[in-house]
Amino acid sequence: MDYEYDKSEDLYHAHHDFESRDSLATSVVNLIETIEETEQKELSPLYDTIDPEALDALFRPQRHSHRDDGSVWFVFEDYQVTIFADGDIELRLDQKD
Repeated sequence: MDYEYDKSEDLYHAHHDFESRDSLATSVVNLIETIEETEQKELSPLYDTIDPEALDALFRPQRHSHRDDGSVWFVFEDYQVTIFADGDIELRLDQKD
């Protein structure tokens, strides 16, 4: 998955294409696989953190349009994951204190 990295913000940014065959949950996992240069089998199951079907349903495009507001935030694989209704995905390493 293609992404951009903003070093000044220590933030990874990608975009989910709602027209693709991949689910939003799959895009999140693929992004982390790409950043970490690992395979899905080496990651924890996403469903241990968030229900992938509920995540997909939350931002699924409406019958005649895409959702245009809202976001969800969770921690997965040591990343703070923020997903926005427009398909933007942001990852930042979780700062555990």
